[in-house]
Amino acid sequence: TPRSLWVATTEVDAAEPDQPWYLRTQTQRVLRFDITDPAGSIRPDGSATVKGRVADKFKLHEDGDILTVVSQEDGLW
Repeated sequence: TPRSLWVATTEVDAAEPDQPWYLRTQTQRVLRFDITDPAGSIRPDGSATVKGRVADKFKLHEDGDILTVVSQEDGLW
């Protein structure tokens, strides 16, 4: 959007060391950055944690103050 940038980062559960990385419980932290400053300053503006993974930028949608996230949980991706 013209006012924010969304970034999804992957976190893999280290408590499952016997499992291959792609079979461990996955969560993604979705971070919001405010990009409205005319001088170009970017600042963190919020975050959420979702279970599974966000496959691409088309799985995030912001409408006003509402963020919709589509994530999926699967073993092999």
